[in-house]
Amino acid sequence: MIEQATMVVEKGPDTGKTVTVPEQGLRIGRSSRNDLVLRDPAMSRFHCRVYPIPGKGLFVADLGSSNDTCVNDKPVQEARLHENDRLAVGETILRVVNDGTGAAEPLIDLGLARQANTGYKGIRRKDPRSKRWTLILGTVAILALAALAGLSVLIWRDLPRHELPPPDPPAPAPVNIDIYYEKIEANPNNIFRYFMTLNDNRLILEIDDIENHRQVRKSATLDDSLVRELMLVIDSSGFFDLAPEYQGIAPDIHERSEIRVTLGTRTHRCVVLNRVAPDIFNQVSERLEVLAQNELGTAALALAPEKLQEKAHDAYLLGRSLYDERALRHENLYRAIRSFREVEWYLETIEPKPDFYRDAVARRQQTERDLEDRLKNLEFLAERAIKGRDWNEAAIHLRTILNTMPDRSDRRHERTVTRLLDVERRLERGL
Repeated sequence: MIEQATMVVEKGPDTGKTVTVPEQGLRIGRSSRNDLVLRDPAMSRFHCRVYPIPGKGLFVADLGSSNDTCVNDKPVQEARLHENDRLAVGETILRVVNDGTGAAEPLIDLGLARQANTGYKGIRRKDPRSKRWTLILGTVAILALAALAGLSVLIWRDLPRHELPPPDPPAPAPVNIDIYYEKIEANPNNIFRYFMTLNDNRLILEIDDIENHRQVRKSATLDDSLVRELMLVIDSSGFFDLAPEYQGIAPDIHERSEIRVTLGTRTHRCVVLNRVAPDIFNQVSERLEVLAQNELGTAALALAPEKLQEKAHDAYLLGRSLYDERALRHENLYRAIRSFREVEWYLETIEPKPDFYRDAVARRQQTERDLEDRLKNLEFLAERAIKGRDWNEAAIHLRTILNTMPDRSDRRHERTVTRLLDVERRLERGL
């Protein structure tokens, strides 16, 4: 039986705490999402990971910490841990009590051993009666086992046959990915900062654009399948082969991009400062930004503030026109709502908001109320016709509902389609 690795905190706020390293390893840091949370302000949120490798021993891997991970006072990216090694993370020191390489050989007594029949001075004496009884008992045991086997065959043959259900599919392995991405562009007139993290499927985005008065704070939880796809893209991109730093010189400008990725037990950090980034770095950063655009709806940030305001004003005028013509086409209320929502989306990151923004929000709310009232009235007319078994009139009202709410994902549209199919079947049968 292989012993579990254990460590003890010798220095730091959690001094005296004993830590047992599970088979899957554990992540150490200040964040509550770590397996081992230590109250050390000098530690990074996700500082390092300690994990056993069967047949090789106990290892530690740095997770891109700001204050390094040290083994016996030497900074390491990944290193083997032995008994009595001291692991320094921030101001905390953990000593390895057991590296998990020892093996215990338990002695198991099944009670089957017989005491030797010894005489004076330990000389064994033969007892012919014990041999005879051994033969008799052995024969009886063999006959009993044979009879039991035959009975089992007869019982099994008469049992009804039932096919076993297929085994459950294996559960997918947990997604273990941590990403830190920061891009800063600064000049005498502006500072632009793009910051993104992905931890435990939680995507967080922060954007600050001082000159254009834009500030964004958004977050979302991603599906495992999407995170796994991202892992494969980064793993096959060659990012882990990039140098830790690419540095150039550019007067009166400061451009810095940093990507730090942890996949399983591997961590790599790459910084590009005042120079053109390598193609692989650009591919990974573009993939991360596209992910944020699709999941958080930040595509509008690619446009200049003046262009955003222009598009917002066009959408505002279109929304007003559609609302004024709401009696001409059934879908105009729905289309007007979409136009007013586009105004809000275009101007989400613009400060201060233009004068027409508040009116667009108020018009959108009023149009939503008007659409809801119209749909309720049409549903009432359709229900009255159905109860009166006037299938032609019911079909007319139901088709009008579909034209008024053309969004197929809306629950009212889906419910109306089901009812209309039933009404049309009745019309065909002449009921």
